[in-house]
Amino acid sequence: MRIFISGDGESGTHLAKLLSAENQDVIIMGNDEARLGNLDARYNMITAEGNPLSVTDLRRAGADSADLFVAVNRRAPVNITACQLAKMLGALSTVARVDAGEFLKPPTSDFFNSTGVDTLLFPELLAAYEVRMALKVNWAKSWFELHEGQLTVLGVKLDACSPLAGIQLKDLVQAKRIFHVAAIKRGRQTIIPRGSDYLLAGDIVYLVTTPEGLPGMPARCGRTQAKVKRVMIAGGDKFTRVLVRELSHDYSITVVEPDRTLCRRIAELGCDVNIVNADYRNIEVLRDENLDSMDAFLAFSGSTETNIVSSMVAREFGVRIIMADIEDIQYIAEAESLNIDKVINKKLITSSHILRHVLGRDVSTTQVLSLEDAEVAEIVVAEGARVTLKHVKDLKLSRSMTIAGLIRGGSGVLVDGNTLIRPGDHVVVVCLNGHLHAIERLFG
Repeated sequence: MRIFISGDGESGTHLAKLLSAENQDVIIMGNDEARLGNLDARYNMITAEGNPLSVTDLRRAGADSADLFVAVNRRAPVNITACQLAKMLGALSTVARVDAGEFLKPPTSDFFNSTGVDTLLFPELLAAYEVRMALKVNWAKSWFELHEGQLTVLGVKLDACSPLAGIQLKDLVQAKRIFHVAAIKRGRQTIIPRGSDYLLAGDIVYLVTTPEGLPGMPARCGRTQAKVKRVMIAGGDKFTRVLVRELSHDYSITVVEPDRTLCRRIAELGCDVNIVNADYRNIEVLRDENLDSMDAFLAFSGSTETNIVSSMVAREFGVRIIMADIEDIQYIAEAESLNIDKVINKKLITSSHILRHVLGRDVSTTQVLSLEDAEVAEIVVAEGARVTLKHVKDLKLSRSMTIAGLIRGGSGVLVDGNTLIRPGDHVVVVCLNGHLHAIERLFG
């Protein structure tokens, strides 16, 4: 697939690297000569300097022949206009990152769809949905539902007391098989496991289960659900404002923010929230605002380093549920090792939604969850696909991927070696970064 990325900021470069690793034909256009030069020298992609609002620059860079045009420049109007121009030039599909929920609501969204913008992504809103789910199901580190929960992919960190810790997978006998171990995150390494692998304390284990198996999963993993009523948020930027709108009806929220202007913007939302104009790095302030009585602490200051330190302070105060916005991907493993319960990374969330366009002709039937160095993808099996010709045990899958489950006839089914996949099945595949192209060959 020929993919054109307009915007060479952090999101654009992350997406370009990810798609290049997947052997996609990537073009990235921006204005930072040094950054583009570095990308050109180190990665298999085409770079171009240019203005995303210039038809001449877009055509010269190759936007007219793009199968997918993605605009992730800093300003939403630039992204929308760039998509409209690219579609006019001949791009087959377009995606624009926006910075406000109003863009997603009819009739505004309908107008943009009719003028060449096929998909609108608001990363802060997508991240807010993930935070909401993490508060609701707080015994798991990640939660990914398919077909209204017919299959669930969940990530759980094992401690020394977990019943699963120390078990070799070939010895994991289930009288009635209710879950599949799809991946193991161990430090910076993600492992697609086989029977010879062990589950160790400290691992983050990604499991796939059905509705029947779900109720027993917390106990099997050695985890318990916490009741959450009181939530403190450190930071008051745009992401927090989106969160306040999404969460204030269900939780008692305190926001701590040193910038008076940002505090005023939160107050203007008209939500029932306690706003504290003070420095969230000041321990005395946190003590005065009863941090020790909070059920959850969300470190969303906009600074990865500050969020990590704030999370450690909240843990010392005894807060049970800790979440942090870690936008620098290289720090995610460190954050998880410090016992932060949930890491939010808007670049990974955004790339998940864009990868759906790469894997599925019909984006509405394709889902992708991006992990730090792996992907969980739901793919509809095409008629005559290679994966339908043999039982799973005879497909000779590489160690870079596993088939974890499928949905057939509206019901979730766990996959084993004797499973024969059929056309029309919705199959859940877990693979390491750089191997989605192999999935395309198997399932296309």
